[in-house]
Amino acid sequence: MSKRASQRVLQRLDWSICVACLLLVAGLALIAHLTVYRGLDHESRRVHNQIRAGRLFFGTAEEVDGRNAELNSHLASLESHLTELEARIPETAGESDFLAQLARLASRTEVQIRDYRPGAVVDRGSYNDIEISFSANGRYESICRFLAGLESLERLCKVTGLDVAALDDPNQSYPFEVTLSIYFYPPTRGAGNHHG
Repeated sequence: MSKRASQRVLQRLDWSICVACLLLVAGLALIAHLTVYRGLDHESRRVHNQIRAGRLFFGTAEEVDGRNAELNSHLASLESHLTELEARIPETAGESDFLAQLARLASRTEVQIRDYRPGAVVDRGSYNDIEISFSANGRYESICRFLAGLESLERLCKVTGLDVAALDDPNQSYPFEVTLSIYFYPPTRGAGNHHG
């Protein structure tokens, strides 16, 4: 083989090696580009999803703040109502005080109370109650006003039974029976400790 032929073979070999190197570098660049691009594309989509979720979350922030304020206001109202109710529950049974309150309400509403019957004290753990029954008479409107007025008494009470006799004439005085529960705190429970 002549020197010239050798040089041509070497030149072709150089070109082949050069082309192979270029193809290898291009292939590696393409692989690196695809790998990095796919990773960046995936990361880009993840970041965009987080941004979208963040915008949705912050878009509802005003609504959440409003709902929180509304719930806090409702809680404050309930706590205030609870405090008012607890103020209407004395530390002692005080049936005679309650009877005096009932008598004043009956007088205002034109109801006549008779046969007042206090029951036994029932220990409910955090509070005690007494069931009180009485008979009374009053016109229909008077009975309605009397029952509505029970809610505004100084002493907390709950109607647990009501029986009104049926009469033909609405202007007549209806006989009726009422059973109420009144509440008081047990002696072991100190004042100011009612939330326990």
